[in-house]
Formats: sequence, structure tokens, C-alpha cells
Amino acid sequence: ISRIGGASMTMLNSSVVTYGDTGYGLFVSGTGAVLDASNTRVATEGANASAVAISNRALLKLDGVDLRTSGADARGIWSYMTVVGATNAPTMTGGSISTQDGAALLASGGDHAFTLKDVNVIGRSGGQEAGGLFLQTLPLSVSSGGVTTVIETGVAQLGAQRSRLTGD
Repeated sequence: ISRIGGASMTMLNSSVVTYGDTGYGLFVSGTGAVLDASNTRVATEGANASAVAISNRALLKLDGVDLRTSGADARGIWSYMTVVGATNAPTMTGGSISTQDGAALLASGGDHAFTLKDVNVIGRSGGQEAGGLFLQTLPLSVSSGGVTTVIETGVAQLGAQRSRLTGD
């Protein structure tokens, strides 16, 4: 976890494995927070788990990282914003994203600009490539002081170069 402005995490030649519903392999949140991972493998198993989650204008840079998830609605990269009018911009160079029963990329609330270069992405459903999700957008519910606010997803952009993208 790299959380709050000024927090920074660098990973090199590492492996992260998590088990359990709603878990995270890697998490970066907050303006100025940084997560930079290279030559790393992240695997999560559990419903609604995320290999990587990025929120609220943090900086995420993945280079040669392999992300694998399994579990109902488990996602490779979950980008979410708890405010309107701001953008997350995760980047991934090399490596792969492979999901079994969830979206490879999930964008929730606010705006998102995904950049993929030389990445192999496979979003599966029921273990099959047919019907799997590549990119999904959903609103985000934020609760504070007993009040729930729904943040709609704005623009979801994808820039992909020399990448293989599989899924709906």
C-alpha cells in the first residue's frame, strides 16, 4: 500500500499473492502517492479482489508486471475516483493482465486514462475468453457520515500500442 501524498513504493523482481474477497495485491491512493513496480508478479484470488487498485490521482507505473486474478468480479487494474472532475492515469509497459471472472480494466467514478504498451490482456468469463470483460465502467458509491453519494464515471480513455487485447 502506498497511500497519501508523498508516499512512495518501488518494487523490483517481487511476487505478491493474496487470498480473500475484496483484497488487493497492490494499492496506491492519493495525489502525489507513487507505486512503481518492475518485473513483478501479482496474483489475487477472491470475489471482488483487485490485482492493482489506483485511486484519486495517484501515480501507477507498471513495467514487466504480470497481473492474475480469479474470483467473481475480480479485476486486473481497478482505477477509481471519489471526486468528480479528476483523472487517474495508470501506465503499464510489458507484462500481462489475466482475469478469470472479472474485468481486466475497471474504471469507477471520475475520469480515467489507461496507457498500455506491449501488454497482453485477457479478460475471461467462466475461464473462457468468449464473453470476458476487457474494460468495464461502473459508478462508485462513496459513504461519509451516513450519507452515500454516487460518483458517475466520466471519460474512460485507452491508449494501447503493440498490445494484444482480449475481452468484450
